[in-house]
Amino acid sequence: MASGSIRVRSSGVHQSELLKAYQPIRVWLGVSGVLVFTATAIAGGWWEGYVAAGVMAIQSAHGMYRLRNSSDDPWNVFLVDVSVIGIGCLIIRSLAVIGLAFALLVAVVAALAVPASRLRSWAYTGTWFVAVLVAHEMLGGTSLSRQAISWINLSAVVVFIPAIAILVTSATGIISNIARSRDEFLASVSHEIRTPLTMVVGLARELEEDPHRFSPEERAEFVGMISDQSSELAHIVDDLLVAARLDGGELFVTPTDLDLCSLVQNAVADCEPIISPSGAVVRVIDMEGIRAWADQARVRQVIRNLLTNALRYGGPSIEVGCTTGSNGMSLVEVRDNGDGVPEVARERIFKPYERAHSFRGQPGSVGLGLSVSTQLADLMRGELTYTYEDGWSVFRLALPTSG
Repeated sequence: MASGSIRVRSSGVHQSELLKAYQPIRVWLGVSGVLVFTATAIAGGWWEGYVAAGVMAIQSAHGMYRLRNSSDDPWNVFLVDVSVIGIGCLIIRSLAVIGLAFALLVAVVAALAVPASRLRSWAYTGTWFVAVLVAHEMLGGTSLSRQAISWINLSAVVVFIPAIAILVTSATGIISNIARSRDEFLASVSHEIRTPLTMVVGLARELEEDPHRFSPEERAEFVGMISDQSSELAHIVDDLLVAARLDGGELFVTPTDLDLCSLVQNAVADCEPIISPSGAVVRVIDMEGIRAWADQARVRQVIRNLLTNALRYGGPSIEVGCTTGSNGMSLVEVRDNGDGVPEVARERIFKPYERAHSFRGQPGSVGLGLSVSTQLADLMRGELTYTYEDGWSVFRLALPTSG
């Protein structure tokens, strides 16, 4: 396999949450549409109603599939919904239905479309809207009686108005929660950056003002401490930048053939400045021949985040190693013998701005490491999971095997 940059998109923070809230609405729209169109077709002998019911059945089936198999892919979801609603409006050609349907689509675009796809989302919606209006003007209304049209219009109000209200309410609540979490996050970032920055500034000032006061060994020790703290700052900033690019909707990864075990050893060695002060015992489980197809820099970043997490919140014994999973994936495991993450919090810790110290009472965590690591694993066609096995917390990074 040849290496190369792969362009990938992320739905961002609030888009991902809104997509989950929107899936039940999609199922509601599909099922309601099938019932309304089928009843109208039977009562009025309207064969187009069966076609419209079939189209809505496809949308309902897609919504149910996404509901059971969650996917952070707003564009695909949006593409199906616009197409289905557009076809339904072409068949019905009722101005009331057209207006309500496209009002819902406008709300969906505003809530779900990431910056990278927002322009084409508006363009696709606008194209369908123009096509439906042109069809209405050229073909006129349907052959249904006025009573049947009134029934469909009333049904559209009952179906679409609650859907729009629920979507807007969900968007307001989710974005409000994200804003509150980000306020807490900014406070954590300030604390996290201030600690190493204070040490760097203080030591540098001491060396600048009176360097001859210190012996060569002390100066070398100061320089080493400045270097270590500067590296810590660089890693914090790296997580912040990656999180911003993920939230913006785009990130590049460059997969190559990796010697995973050597990468694990090097990543642990890079973390020595934060391992030594912690007092924890970190053991690298040495294995050979484990290879993976992934982005080297991103894998190192994930390993560092997992190790940092274990040092902050785990037990005194930590093991880091790599192996091959039963599904053929290459695995990196970071274990610690701490108390583990409470079961109720095991999904939350992978969300942005959630921090393990929220449950352990320990301050000073930015709250992005696990979220960034999870998204990076997804982008490399892998997965990051957590389990508690025989008294050990286990974070397991699964990556595609080379070959």
